Amino acid sequence: MADFKIDGKLLSNEEKHPATEMRFMDLIDLLSKWSLMQDSAKAKLREIRSTRNRYVHPNPPRFETAKGDAKRLIELACKIDQIEFGPGGTGRYVIDEGALVSPAP
Repeated sequence: MADFKIDGKLLSNEEKHPATEMRFMDLIDLLSKWSLMQDSAKAKLREIRSTRNRYVHPNPPRFETAKGDAKRLIELACKIDQIEFGPGGTGRYVIDEGALVSPAP
């Protein structure tokens, strides 16, 4: 797992482990509550979750809808990337030496 700090304290693997077992919705809400994602990204992640749930629970949609849903999910993922990373490093986060960091203001 990646290094993760809260209030300047580096979390141990044991402290990070519960996040790996969180429900996706709880993780989205936590990241939003900590202001680690923008509201527009949160809305798109919720839409991704909703679409995913339609396919993994009983009575999934007809196979014919899968192509359109898959296309929409890819579009949503790309929009989330643009929101949080921005084109040309203008987003809220950048990848520096393999780590996700907030650029200095």
